[in-house]
Amino acid sequence: MHTSIRQILTNVMVGGVLLIGVVFLPAIWFLSNGLIERHQQHTFQIAKDQFHKIIQQSAETLHQQSIELLRQPSFRKALESKNFQNLADAAQRFSDRKGTRFSVSSTELLMPLTYHVEKYQDQVFLTVSIKVNDAVTVTAREPITKGYFNTLITEHKVGVIFQYQSNGAILFSSNHLSDISLQSIRNINPIRLWLSNFLNSEKVFVSTPFAFYSVPHPEVAIYLIGEFTGYYEMVNKLQKVLLGLIILLLLLALLLAWQVSRRVNIPLRRLVKHADELAQGNYIELEPTPNSLSEIKNLYSALSVLKNSVKRREEQILYQATHDLVTGLYNRNFLEQTISRSIEAERRLQLIGIKVLGIRRISELYGYASGDKCLQMLAQRLLRWPGTVTRISDDELVFIPEHALSEEQIDTLKHIAEQPVEIEYFSIPVKVALITLNCPQQVENVADMFKKIRITIDEAITSKQRVMAFDDKLEVRYARRLSIVLELKNALVNCPHELAVVYQPIINLETNALTSVEALIRWNSKKLGVVSPDEFIKVAEQAGIIDKVTDWVIQRVLIELYEFRQLGYSFPIAINLSSHDIQRESFIKSFTPLLKEVGFSPADIELDLTESDLLSDLNAAKRNLTALHKSGFSLAIDDFGTGYSSLAYIKDFTFTTLKIDKRFIITLDKNESDKLIVKTILLLAKALRLAVTAEGVENEESLALLKEWGCTHAQGYFLSKPLSAEELVKQCRDGKFNVTSKPKLNS
Repeated sequence: MHTSIRQILTNVMVGGVLLIGVVFLPAIWFLSNGLIERHQQHTFQIAKDQFHKIIQQSAETLHQQSIELLRQPSFRKALESKNFQNLADAAQRFSDRKGTRFSVSSTELLMPLTYHVEKYQDQVFLTVSIKVNDAVTVTAREPITKGYFNTLITEHKVGVIFQYQSNGAILFSSNHLSDISLQSIRNINPIRLWLSNFLNSEKVFVSTPFAFYSVPHPEVAIYLIGEFTGYYEMVNKLQKVLLGLIILLLLLALLLAWQVSRRVNIPLRRLVKHADELAQGNYIELEPTPNSLSEIKNLYSALSVLKNSVKRREEQILYQATHDLVTGLYNRNFLEQTISRSIEAERRLQLIGIKVLGIRRISELYGYASGDKCLQMLAQRLLRWPGTVTRISDDELVFIPEHALSEEQIDTLKHIAEQPVEIEYFSIPVKVALITLNCPQQVENVADMFKKIRITIDEAITSKQRVMAFDDKLEVRYARRLSIVLELKNALVNCPHELAVVYQPIINLETNALTSVEALIRWNSKKLGVVSPDEFIKVAEQAGIIDKVTDWVIQRVLIELYEFRQLGYSFPIAINLSSHDIQRESFIKSFTPLLKEVGFSPADIELDLTESDLLSDLNAAKRNLTALHKSGFSLAIDDFGTGYSSLAYIKDFTFTTLKIDKRFIITLDKNESDKLIVKTILLLAKALRLAVTAEGVENEESLALLKEWGCTHAQGYFLSKPLSAEELVKQCRDGKFNVTSKPKLNS
């Protein structure tokens, strides 16, 4: 259960006031009661002194009168005659004359003179006894009246009560109090007396016992009765005032607690409201109330700082959520939101996908900062065009022009984007591929958009058509490539029987002997049917699984090469390597040990590489191919004549064979340009002392020309189609090919 500030303040203030009341009221009561008691003691002490004085004066008067009686002749004569009757008569006559009662007795006194109070004939008398001799005592009695104590009553408000000790009966009272009243006065409790007087304002009397006789009287007790109503009333008034002050303080405390809590609660409620607004993302200005406490103002200040900090952080997070940190362009998330809104609103947009080609190579050659700089410069160039530019991956951007661009404008955009980037002393060439996609006509949702951008860019790169518009046929081809990837992975792992290696003989045109065979992979998919190697090899390279294909081919070739050797055939087998293969350090290091492990040497294997395989990473290719050549492998450059740097490759790499691309051979007998190219290649190879293999010999005319021009080796369907291992062995046995035999391998 939560406690509010108002409750806390109220509890504290009320508790404080009550604590003050609990401490001060009893303290004041005890202090007041002590003062009253001291006043009572002082008053009674004065009254006692006054009482003594009054009684002593009266006793002295009686004593003088008794002396006067003793001096009377008649009393002396009777004393001398020891006649008690005469003494009594003389005393009676003297009493009648003086108004004081005198009597004579034979009571023996312990002291010459005594005085006390006694009841005599239903009255209270002051009695003075004088010892005349051992046998005669004269006693003088004077009735005690209220007049005795007028001074005590008027000046000190103290009365006198004479009471029997045996039964408590009052003999005399100067205050006219009853027996019950005296008993209640004698037994009253101070607290009860205060409470009764505090509530009912009754008169307050206090009694105290008092003895004044020279000889204590065994029956009569004397009490002084003082009325202290005024003092108690004064104290009660003081206590009532204090109680009233406490109640007033309680009310003031409640009022103050309410006021303070109001001064705190109102700003706090505003703070809570501001905090709720802040939580909802509404960054309104915070202004404390004018009468706010400094602590509240500090809270407002802290909340304002927090608001500004959260606002800046949210703006930063929102910026990071929608922007690319390298280029400052919008990012993939922003593009997704934009396209989603466009599709919902059916607003037409033209999407131009831009693929930066070779950005990874630029980063590796010139440094990653230079790669980032190229992207930043490209972003600045695109931002000059009206529209929105987003970066969706490391090397891909999407430009959404305000108005659809024509083909000429797209070409201009490509030209501007491909301007070299000048960085210090370097001029870095930039190449891009552009694709176009219409939204929402060709896009169903965001995922569909990214998929179609990816499909079109891949097709543009593969076809080397650097500006391409999306077409539904591209999606069909993409689905085909995806199916090939999935099924090829499955075939390599789970269904190797779908794959096979066939061997196309390479014939020495001078001797007509089979000098080697080229291993070619074939795939008859259960789901896709027969898939052309040109199709699935390219897809495997793009999907990054070509190394698994190569490993499978090598494994299969080694098995069947072993069988060939067991049958006595010594021809080597040529294996095609991809760019991924020649960049794999693990493959380069393990290939030779693998051959030796199964009983073969590098001379049993020829390695064929295309010019495009060397383009991806020249340094790695040169390093690894040099290592293979030193190990004893024969290296052939395949599809020679189709690249851009063939002569440089011949100079930089240690190739032993040139394989002329079949595109120059198929129509060799009809195309004069092909004849000129082939003649030139043959002359070049002869000058460099390189063996030459013509690929794709399809007719006798082309074969005759090759022989005429000095080509040493050829392969093609005219000579032999690719054969399975069993077919190759059969044709070798049938004598179709002149095959050199070799001793069998040891099992």
